[in-house]
Amino acid sequence: MSAAGRCFHCQEPMPAGLDLRARTGAGSEPVCCTGCQAAVEWIHGQGLQDYYRLRCEGVGPGRGGEGDFGLYDRPAVLRYYGRALPEGISEITLGIEGLRCAACTWLIERALGAVPAVTRVEVHPLTQRVTLRWRTGEVALSELAARLAALGYPPHLADPAREHERIRQERRTAMKRLVIAGVGMMQAMMYAVALYAGAFEGMDPAVRDFFRWVSMAVAAPVLFYAGQPFFRGAWKEWSARRLGMDTPVTIALVLAFFASVYESARGGHEVYFDSVTMFVFFLLLGRYAEQSVRHRAQVSLGALASGLPAVARRWRDGVIEEIATIELEPGDEVQVAAGTTIPADGVLLAESAEVDEALLSGESRPVARRPGDHVLAGSVAIGRPLRLRVERLGAATALSSLARMADAAQSEKPESLAVAERVARLFIARILVLSAVTGLIWLWWDPSRAFAVSLSVLVVSCPCALSLALPTALAAASQRLARLGMLVLRPAALEQLAEVRQVVLDKTGTLTDGLVRIARVETVAGVDSSRALGLAAALEREAHHPIARAFAGLGEGIEVSEARQVAGEGVEGVIAGRLHRLGRAAWACSPTTRSRCPGESDIVLACGGEPLAGFRLDDRLRDDAPQTLAHLRELELTPILLSGDSAPRVVAVADRLGIERWYADQRPEGKIEQLDRLQAVDGPALMVGDGINDAPVLARARVSVAMGQGADLAKAHADMVLLGQRLSALPEAIDLARRTVATIRQNLRLSYGYNALAIPVAAMGFVPPWLAAIGMSLSSLVVVWNSMRLMKSTAA
Repeated sequence: MSAAGRCFHCQEPMPAGLDLRARTGAGSEPVCCTGCQAAVEWIHGQGLQDYYRLRCEGVGPGRGGEGDFGLYDRPAVLRYYGRALPEGISEITLGIEGLRCAACTWLIERALGAVPAVTRVEVHPLTQRVTLRWRTGEVALSELAARLAALGYPPHLADPAREHERIRQERRTAMKRLVIAGVGMMQAMMYAVALYAGAFEGMDPAVRDFFRWVSMAVAAPVLFYAGQPFFRGAWKEWSARRLGMDTPVTIALVLAFFASVYESARGGHEVYFDSVTMFVFFLLLGRYAEQSVRHRAQVSLGALASGLPAVARRWRDGVIEEIATIELEPGDEVQVAAGTTIPADGVLLAESAEVDEALLSGESRPVARRPGDHVLAGSVAIGRPLRLRVERLGAATALSSLARMADAAQSEKPESLAVAERVARLFIARILVLSAVTGLIWLWWDPSRAFAVSLSVLVVSCPCALSLALPTALAAASQRLARLGMLVLRPAALEQLAEVRQVVLDKTGTLTDGLVRIARVETVAGVDSSRALGLAAALEREAHHPIARAFAGLGEGIEVSEARQVAGEGVEGVIAGRLHRLGRAAWACSPTTRSRCPGESDIVLACGGEPLAGFRLDDRLRDDAPQTLAHLRELELTPILLSGDSAPRVVAVADRLGIERWYADQRPEGKIEQLDRLQAVDGPALMVGDGINDAPVLARARVSVAMGQGADLAKAHADMVLLGQRLSALPEAIDLARRTVATIRQNLRLSYGYNALAIPVAAMGFVPPWLAAIGMSLSSLVVVWNSMRLMKSTAA
């Protein structure tokens, strides 16, 4: 039922004199506008009326209504904010307003999921976003957006500025509550000192009652305004039929306040207004510290989505024109001034340049790029202007792809966190029972102290420290990893990273810098080397493996159709009506012609199975590869080289790095089999790779890291992405993961030890409620402080 004078749907106050009702299965309910009326009737018509039972009382969606979302169907909007997937499916992430509780998520997922053309609905409550996938030819995005608005959740195109504003508003509200609680606590303590002094030295009852009522006037706004988060949290817990840490907090606060009001009214012996204000203040202080850790982690990841400029300078017919970045199209040439941000992924034209990729990788040193190299949206041009040919825009850029994966990771809960929450719920249930039993015992022993002792047990044992032990440590570690240039895509990976006993590394693009160079071209008789280079470059034009970069800028004018990459083998496509292949000799050439392949080539170009040319490739080790492997050995980890490259090249790299165990000529299925054997014998492994052929083995490893410049498929199957060029971030991340697990254990031991000591002492009557509030809050602050140490480097 609707609260008196409020809209049944959005819970907003009813306009004066309006008598508008929405039909439901059981009759009708008052609504404030035709949008809410339509939403109520649609929800009941679809059989989703459980939404009104599940949602939190007094909390509803925003005001419903139909908006004009025709803009959403424009090609430029879909191209920039969405992305095209295979089989005619599109995907977009929209911001939504009015998302307040689990019932909102339930309603949105079921309401939009009921549309036949919608293939996926994923709501992210933390970031107030919804990701939609739909068959473009069957329903328009504007229709889906209108349905969201009709439900009372007006959508908007994802805007990072809104996310920053949301975080800023959360911080401001939390600080306002904390200040009010702090001022109220100091005032209440001043009156409490007078009351305590009067209890020992004597005080006129009228003066005593005056101080008590003034204390109540101070404690009331602290409790009912600053303490609102606890009441809301407890109501959500009760609505969901589960116990959380807001339940004992709310019970303790309500009991203490109203017992004090009762004692003040009847002139009783003891009041707890000072304890109430102190309890609220220290609880809010602990939560503010935890919230700061979480917000800083969100801001670190949120920077990925907010680094693109609104305006771009397009080069057309020799003239530069300024246009909105959203109006760019693939193939446009863009001029980027020195010191400004690159608006799209593309290929560098004309001259070499330096770019700052700090937003993507966290590295402050500029990175050199040559003509033909790929440059990424979000990077900054350094020193001189640069020109690039646009390849990917908006949601299709590498920057947005990483932001999407990070967003999804925030919605995922590690198993250890779920276990900790279950333990906390059991703990809370037992504490409630223990508090009641303690009160009954003291009623028999000393009735005058029964309530105070029972309240102290309830307050001192509040499981805030236990509930904060894992999330604060994980949030702090995630922020530290972001500074290292490591993006966590699956939260559980951080704990699994601490378990690894060996590190399995790919060679090309992982241990080497990925800047593959053509060392030698050997052609078959009658084939021109420049023609062979052009054909190979044309086949590699759409590929994203490091080998493709060796052919960048060549092969212009040669048309390729039906081009595709074959994992672990090479690339193929139809040129002038004939199938051409570039890759392993055994795959590119037919069995009868394989003997004619050029001798010491790494990859072979063939037409119709007939070899045309062989290419000897060369790439150099990353500068920090030796240092990285030395650090891994210091961590007692075994480095292993697992590559699809030829044995001589793998041996050469292994010898230079001192790697004793290596495996060459491995196809994707061979890599999986080898990894399975390694993990079965030597324990969990960390797999590091970058190519399409590494995707299956990355998914198979206990925990995996994909190189940020590698293939999108590899990143999609990895648990973490190394955004920068520093391979040395790997051992740092492993060391951080171990310290995170150790910190979590320390936090749990602190929490258990505190409760094991404090609860018996409180139950024996040695801890007054005000001291219980301080003890409980200090335990939470110690846990948060211990977790925040993870944000610092080991050197610090």
